[in-house]
Amino acid sequence: MDDKMPVLTKHVWYSQEEKVVSTQPRAGYQEVSFASLEEWFHFIQDLTKGGYRIT
Repeated sequence: MDDKMPVLTKHVWYSQEEKVVSTQPRAGYQEVSFASLEEWFHFIQDLTKGGYRIT
């Protein structure tokens, strides 16, 4: 039996101009991928602390 954990890839899309961050694909937004849920969460948290809205 294979005991390996599945690879987790989380994505976030954000716009510096609109100060918006989204967990869903958005046309014209920058996409960032993360290998861990913790990194993904901290990135979103840092953006919201900087005034970004979550959509």
